[in-house]
Amino acid sequence: MVKPTTLVVSGIICILIAVGVGWFAFPKLMKSKITEAKQLRKGSQMRKDWTNLPIDLDFKMYIFNVTNPDEVQNGGKPHVQEVGPYYYRERKGKTDLEDDPEEDTITYHMINTWYFDEELSKPLTGDEIIVIPHLVILVFAQVTQIQKPAALNMINKAIPHIFNNPNTIFLTTTAREFLFDGIPLNCSKAKEFAANAVCDQIRAKPDGMVARDNDTFLFSMFGAKNATPDVNTITVKRGIKNIQEVGQVVMYNGKPQMEYWNGVPCNQIKGSDTTMFTPFMEPEDVWSFGAEVCRSIVARYIEPRDYKGIHGYYYEADLGDMSTDPELKCFCPVNGTCLKKGAFDIFKCVGAPFILTLPHCYLCDAEYLNSVNGLNPVKEKHAIDTIFEPITGSPVSGHRRLQFNMWLFKIQKINIMKTLSEEKIFMPIMWLEEGADLNDTLCKTIRHLLYRPVKIVKVSRIIFLVLGICLIVGAIFIHYQRSKLNIGDSSKEDSKATITQFALTHKQFVQLDEVFITSATILLQSVASSQATGNGQGFVRCHCMQKSLNKHCFLSCPQNIEEMYSTCYELFLRPHYRHELRIFINNTGFFTGTSKCLHQTITFVSKPDIGLFPTDRQEFMFPCWGRHEPIRTSPTDDDYRLKFLLATIPNEGIFYVFVATKVADKGYKIYLHEVILDMPSPIPNRQIDLDDLERELVLVTIPTVNRWPSSLEYIYVHEVIVPGTPIQ
Repeated sequence: MVKPTTLVVSGIICILIAVGVGWFAFPKLMKSKITEAKQLRKGSQMRKDWTNLPIDLDFKMYIFNVTNPDEVQNGGKPHVQEVGPYYYRERKGKTDLEDDPEEDTITYHMINTWYFDEELSKPLTGDEIIVIPHLVILVFAQVTQIQKPAALNMINKAIPHIFNNPNTIFLTTTAREFLFDGIPLNCSKAKEFAANAVCDQIRAKPDGMVARDNDTFLFSMFGAKNATPDVNTITVKRGIKNIQEVGQVVMYNGKPQMEYWNGVPCNQIKGSDTTMFTPFMEPEDVWSFGAEVCRSIVARYIEPRDYKGIHGYYYEADLGDMSTDPELKCFCPVNGTCLKKGAFDIFKCVGAPFILTLPHCYLCDAEYLNSVNGLNPVKEKHAIDTIFEPITGSPVSGHRRLQFNMWLFKIQKINIMKTLSEEKIFMPIMWLEEGADLNDTLCKTIRHLLYRPVKIVKVSRIIFLVLGICLIVGAIFIHYQRSKLNIGDSSKEDSKATITQFALTHKQFVQLDEVFITSATILLQSVASSQATGNGQGFVRCHCMQKSLNKHCFLSCPQNIEEMYSTCYELFLRPHYRHELRIFINNTGFFTGTSKCLHQTITFVSKPDIGLFPTDRQEFMFPCWGRHEPIRTSPTDDDYRLKFLLATIPNEGIFYVFVATKVADKGYKIYLHEVILDMPSPIPNRQIDLDDLERELVLVTIPTVNRWPSSLEYIYVHEVIVPGTPIQ
């Protein structure tokens, strides 16, 4: 019978495991592992993946084709048609890495490589004819007007020689040439002074151009950057000293602040380099530093959002409103008017008068949206958004979308621009989308590695917590029930004597354990090898017939096997108000004759030297099984159990029970039981079930089980102390 104290201890252990492991140890271990994995330590897998991203990003480009260039040339409102997407695979890498262990930083140059994806671009091929403003002419004219208006006449004279005598500000070319292959600028015929002066400037600083030779240059949006290390350097934290700083940009071109803008807030470098974010994110703002636009941009937390079974945080970003936000006023020109909502002038950053917005002027002032016909902003297509897995800080879905625009307006001193509209036109040129959506395979891997252990621990800690509570509640209930049942006629002195007497008996058992183990070993070996004997004779089967017997009676062949009679020992359980367990023995002799036995069994009488206790009578008995076949020594199914009873009847009235259970393919279980013997008259009519007897016993393992033969895989030696009438 299990003690309440055992249940309480077990319950407390379960609760400690649930709380200690589930709520403290595992989260701490998990955080430690993620921290170690996210550090940009030399030689680590994360360092390798950060240096060269293991997956290619999607890079889609859309061009705004002007469908009415002649009208616009003569002052009309442009109508644009979106052409795209042109799919490219973007491979991001970093080169010339330099570590500073003292500052815990890495300095590097960014390098991007784009590969055209013909399959995903279909039906587009890149050879489509498009009409766009001639960006090089616009850049030369507008920059000159801003920086040196007196030189506009020289630009006007140089245009026919360098650009093959154009008669319109619009350029007809192919999408491939505009994006990567390049539009040629020919300086070989620039013999005239003005043209030669412009070409000398291009040769000295061919930003955004690829020099085919000393006289021919190719201009494109991305050709000069493709597979070419960026001239600018970025310095980020490695996260070895502080994981919450990993990937955070601390210097740009070796300086902790930029010098492009008109104030500290705008020149401040803040956020990650967009290829590494800090782990253990909270639903708060996330900053990123965009080196290509010389600015830090904040992404606002919107809501929790799942992505393919991954729990994430959803963020959106925009370019802000320089005209109303005091913190963004420093992006405005010193001697100019701030751009309206959603527009960001990057002239100081890139040296060309480009204006950034979100695609189709999404979230922009209506003036910009209505400047041309053909724009249709849609949040799902044109917003900057990201879903982060917050534990690791990894983006599982992200899209950075930006649109390049330029002002288109009349410049009287440039012949091909003097007929344009007097009113400035906010002219969209193209827009791009850079990002990635993790596929099903990668998401499954993340769920398996990240969420499966978490779910297992969450379920396990709840199970252990509930189990611990149940064990403690059960112990309280058992203690309460026993307290109620211990109220009776017996005096306190009797109860004390009972406990003391049986405690001494238990001590005697412990002192005899080696003798007991030796005797039990001989007995088990004899049974297993079929070498047991009855009074010196061979092991035989006793036949019996008794109408009143059931499968829980016990038969033996006493003294002389030839007498052909048996004694049936029937075990009875009599309820008692103190739950005293009493075993009754009824001697019933009968002659079996030649009748067929209804209950077959094998029995034997032990040799005198095998006994454990010095008594006049020792019998080893096997139960009737109710089967018409002998008991086998090699069980074939789990239901077959071999039990035998050692009954020693000394004068003190103590009844010792020795029961062995054969467990198929696993060995024996040994039980040692001690009960009070009483022989009332008349005998009660209710018989005891051996299984019930076992369930009533208090099981105590003796530590010398390792001394049993190796053929027995496990042996449990148990004893029971049953409260009852004290021994006189």
